[in-house]
Amino acid sequence: MTRLVDKPIDVRGAQGPFAAPVSFRWQNRWHAVQAVLDVWPDTGSWWDGEEESLFFRITAAGGKLFELVRDRSGRWRLYRIYD
Repeated sequence: MTRLVDKPIDVRGAQGPFAAPVSFRWQNRWHAVQAVLDVWPDTGSWWDGEEESLFFRITAAGGKLFELVRDRSGRWRLYRIYD
């Protein structure tokens, strides 16, 4: 089961446009990224003017699974949490 969140987050350690973060902040807590499982681009609704984004499926400390997304302007969002 998954929960769609799609909320802004702070990240640390993402050096470069294709780099995954080392940690991210969600609900006033920093989560360390343990592994990057998958990375893929998404063009979004280009016909509505959406920017291309880069998605990261990661595991964090404690084994939780998350999807993070970075848009072309460098803003990060927590997109989805897997339960």
